[in-house]
Amino acid sequence: MTVAKIAALCGALVLSGCTRLGFDDSATVRADTRVDTRVDSGALDVPLAEDSNGPGGPEGGGGGQDLGDAATVDAVMPPQQQGLANHYGFEGSLQNGVAGASPILVLRGSPNYIAGLLGTGLRLLAGACMKLPAIHPTMSYALWFRTTEVGPPATLWHEGSAIIDAELCGNPPDGDWGLALADNKLMMIGTRSPAPINDGKWHALVFTHDGASTHFDVYIDGSYAFSGATVKVYSFAGVPWVGLGCNPCNAEGGKVTIDVDELRVYQRVLGEAEIKALSTPP
Repeated sequence: MTVAKIAALCGALVLSGCTRLGFDDSATVRADTRVDTRVDSGALDVPLAEDSNGPGGPEGGGGGQDLGDAATVDAVMPPQQQGLANHYGFEGSLQNGVAGASPILVLRGSPNYIAGLLGTGLRLLAGACMKLPAIHPTMSYALWFRTTEVGPPATLWHEGSAIIDAELCGNPPDGDWGLALADNKLMMIGTRSPAPINDGKWHALVFTHDGASTHFDVYIDGSYAFSGATVKVYSFAGVPWVGLGCNPCNAEGGKVTIDVDELRVYQRVLGEAEIKALSTPP
């Protein structure tokens, strides 16, 4: 990567200084006081990328993605450290960017690497199931995703096509939760996003949960979009792992094809300035 490219990347992250993002750690506003401020201009109009086996998926021909620039970018833009438990850049592997933390495990299928938003990304094909370490009860997930899938009709997340799912079969006393695709929209627990998200463009997705509350607040492209809520405050202590692209209770694996990149998991609630910074395209 040239010096000019690195300088341009640093300039895009206004708050970073290319070393550490300085964020407002103030508490987020209660979900019932917010309005939908999502704007379509936040989406990145980038065509679905070629994967490492060529255009159109694993059956296509052609060359792979050069990982040299991606490695340089990761060195210039280290992950935010405060409360960061896991960081997956998907630069040709499922390794964790946090020292000593667990990699993503493959339960079914195999990882497919594509040209991502930053370096390479991960394409989750229907039938695949990846295993993330569980974080609870207070948490934030931040990632980039894109899909053209529709998802089935659903009233609760486990009836949709799982994206990130902390499902436990039955009615666990400590509770469970999940984010899925249903009827062209994101669904957090039992609430849908106000607008479809299956336009094939890269979107920034962040959701946060304070362990003392019932709400999961969801942000799309840097703006608050909607909230899903559990029936009461849960600890989620019984959830042993979180499915990426699949419902852990579904033996057949995932039902959705989706691209993901730059997945970060925090053991705290991110502030709105942090969310906007993480939602800024590189």
